[in-house]
Amino acid sequence: MQRFFPNRIHYLRKQGFRKDNPLITIAAFTAFRRDKACFMTITQYLISTISRPVALLAIFHMSFLPVVLPAQGNCDDSQAPVVFIHGFLASGDTWTTQIQRFASNGHCQDRYFAFDWNTLSTAGADARLDLFIDSVLSVTGADKIHLVGHSAGGDRGYSYLSDPARAAKVISYAHIGSSAESGPAGPNGSTPTLNIWSTADAIANGTDIPGAENIQFTTFDHYQVATSAATFSALYEFFYGMAPGTSEIEPETIITIGGRCISLGENAATTGAMIEVFSVDSQGEPEGDALATFNVTSDGFWGPLNVAPNTYHLFKVTSAASGFRKVIYYYEPFVRDNPTVYLRTFPPALSLAGLLLSAIPNSDNQSVISIFTSTQAVIHGRDELSLDGYDLANANLAPASASMIALFCYDDGGDGQGNGEPMGTFAIVPFLQGADVPIAPDPGKTWTITFNGSSIPVRNWRSKSDGVVIAVFNEPKTISNTKSEYPGNVRLIIQPNPVVDQARLSMGGSKLNPADISIQDLFGRQLSIPITSVSEEELMLDITGIPGGTYIVINHRQSGQVTGALLIKP
Repeated sequence: MQRFFPNRIHYLRKQGFRKDNPLITIAAFTAFRRDKACFMTITQYLISTISRPVALLAIFHMSFLPVVLPAQGNCDDSQAPVVFIHGFLASGDTWTTQIQRFASNGHCQDRYFAFDWNTLSTAGADARLDLFIDSVLSVTGADKIHLVGHSAGGDRGYSYLSDPARAAKVISYAHIGSSAESGPAGPNGSTPTLNIWSTADAIANGTDIPGAENIQFTTFDHYQVATSAATFSALYEFFYGMAPGTSEIEPETIITIGGRCISLGENAATTGAMIEVFSVDSQGEPEGDALATFNVTSDGFWGPLNVAPNTYHLFKVTSAASGFRKVIYYYEPFVRDNPTVYLRTFPPALSLAGLLLSAIPNSDNQSVISIFTSTQAVIHGRDELSLDGYDLANANLAPASASMIALFCYDDGGDGQGNGEPMGTFAIVPFLQGADVPIAPDPGKTWTITFNGSSIPVRNWRSKSDGVVIAVFNEPKTISNTKSEYPGNVRLIIQPNPVVDQARLSMGGSKLNPADISIQDLFGRQLSIPITSVSEEELMLDITGIPGGTYIVINHRQSGQVTGALLIKP
């Protein structure tokens, strides 16, 4: 197609390809967005030939993924688009592996859309999801979509589909690692529903849904149940009525990446931030000049960028905004196009997420190395995670009940002591942990992070002047799926959840004592509520009068804490 590019531009000029004709601009972008060779050329041509706002508007509307990436050539765009909804404290990159697997089966990547929302404040979320779906339908020309929700995104899916007008836009719905429901989604259970859950999920109280198509796994943690190859195969067959050609993520030699830059937890765009991208050597040192520099848009988008395979990359995120904390991301090598490379920044200091992260050092006397395992939790006895010899998959940091996917490592108290012990600040919410590791600021030293056989070399930069380091393991690991059971597989079961007035609490047949149970909000403030014994194995929580929101239930056992999220309806 590239050799016809000049003639196509000449034709579009004659048809009105100019700054006062955005519809022709969109048509031009549509004609070329599936050809990688000329994609970057036409993108620059759009911006240089017409007014920048119109060009960006055209580019945005032709993608509506977190970033515009050219889809693979000769791909199949005949199937209905899919909209994915992430869960609590998550973002659109929950769905990276599944989008890549659909593309690996020849489907056009730009038929798969990740909806970002603020899981800490859900007011208006259904209306925003509805606008998002309307935009997807407009961009793709489709009449309906398939909808997928994970964890809290599953509750969002059921809520959205409860309205007949909204449900009419959805062909089918997949409910993954989420709450128990009395029947399929949609008015009177009218939306065909696939329910995927795992008995090893320590967060969601999943079970079979009467009237739905149910698939139960026994080894997947809360994130694996959304990101695994087995889940992809189930989604593919449910949507398309046939098995996929492959459930692998097929590698590419020409790789284009992009994504969003947003605040942790709230998913608010980090507008005005600057992103510098570098290739990295085997010691974690940036190689030469930046490969590219991006200014984050008002919607948080950045990219696209062509990158080499088999290469580590570093992303420096800075901003002139008052109080902004610099962040340095290290990514393991990309294997194929990735439109969902998310660079999370620190949320506002007085926000819920900001208060949770307020203990993280912001001083040139301290370094912070964080680890994000984007496709699964780290679980003691099943996984291996270390930072320069410090065992970070130990029983205290990584019990199954914690479902740890993000770990902040630094010298707690600045005393030069520590051997990977957990820090209590992070224990009040699932998924996050802190480890006491004496990391002195020395940008000349290499620290190696190893997770299930894969390694990322990083430098221990100064946390204030240089930024907090975050290493991202973004490719699926295999070691975690090889064992059918693992130690410590216990979880708090809260039913119903969300709840209005009373909830039952159990833990897989283990005895429960009301005196061992505490409940706190996301600020760590303790709640005083009546807790009574129904039996030796079940308690009743009376939350009458407690404001709606997310709370943490903790069972203080002798062998360690077991936590669960309690969602109270307003």
